[in-house]
Amino acid sequence: IYAASQIVSSLEPIISEERRARIESVIENRCFSVLPLIENPHDWGNVSAVCRTADALGFGALHIIRDKKSEKYKQSARTAGGSDKWLDIQLHDSSSGEETRVVIGGLKRRGFQIVATALGTPEKLSKRPDEIDWTRPTVVVFGNELDGVSPEVLELADSYCEIPIDGFVESYNVSV
Repeated sequence: IYAASQIVSSLEPIISEERRARIESVIENRCFSVLPLIENPHDWGNVSAVCRTADALGFGALHIIRDKKSEKYKQSARTAGGSDKWLDIQLHDSSSGEETRVVIGGLKRRGFQIVATALGTPEKLSKRPDEIDWTRPTVVVFGNELDGVSPEVLELADSYCEIPIDGFVESYNVSV
C-alpha cells in the first residue's frame, strides 16, 4: 500500500499541474469518519453505483460483507465510473455466518457508532439523517436489496436511520 503523497510524487512527471492539484485537493478532503458498509449485496451492479456515490460524497473507504458463495466482486467501469479505484474497498467474506458480528465489533472497538438503515422498532426508533450525530465516527450499514439489513445488524446497531420518502415506494435504491 502506498501513501497518497507517494502516488502523487510518482505521477508528477507525467500529469499536468492542474490534474496534480485536483488529486491533492480530493485526497486532502477525503472523509474517513463516515464509513458506508454494504451487507450481503444481491446486485453487484448496485455495489458499483455505491462506489460512485461514495466517491462523489468524498468518502475514502467502503466496506462490503459478502456471502462467499455469492457472485464475486466485480468492477463495473460503466457504473462505477472508475470511482472504485479511488476508494479503500474492504471485502469481508461471511463464510461462517459470524462475519457481520466480527466486522461490526471491530468497527465499534475503533470508536465508530453503528447506524443501520432500517425502519424503526418500538425498542429502537429510527432517526432522520439530520438527527444523527455526524461529528462522531459513523458506520452507515446498508442491507441488501431483497431483505435489508440482517437481524445481527439490527441488534448491534447503536441507532437506525430512515430517509423520509414522499412517494409510493418503501425505500430508495441502495446506490442512492
